[in-house]
Amino acid sequence: MTDANPARISYAEDSRFLRELMSKRLRDRGYLIVGAPTGDAAAAALSEAAPPDILVTDIGMPGSLDGWGLARLCRELHPGTGILYASSERPDSPLRVADSEFLPKPYGFEALLAEVERLASGRRCAAVLSPDLPPSGRATSAPC
Repeated sequence: MTDANPARISYAEDSRFLRELMSKRLRDRGYLIVGAPTGDAAAAALSEAAPPDILVTDIGMPGSLDGWGLARLCRELHPGTGILYASSERPDSPLRVADSEFLPKPYGFEALLAEVERLASGRRCAAVLSPDLPPSGRATSAPC
């Protein structure tokens, strides 16, 4: 990313190794990252810092706020924020916010970067969930 105004990403992930590794690699690409080990910590940052352009959140995290709740809160506070769930949970939950993306774990940096770049570019495609998810369990996206 070479934008003069880099996208701000709130990255909520309880795995310290994954959060730090992916945050570093995203920073190396020019993104501004605020990492949080719990949904509660990410929620506090949503209220205190500049609004994120993108929320990347795990779903199962310690504390009182999981990724589903964090995404709902983020959407309430900052309706224009792109939401990317990155989790081993099933993507077809009724708790999932509208117009969100889903990246199944385990994922590599290139897959994360592709989703982040798409959200950062403003080409937010609506996720199309079918009753029969593909074998990967990943929701498919409509073409932009």
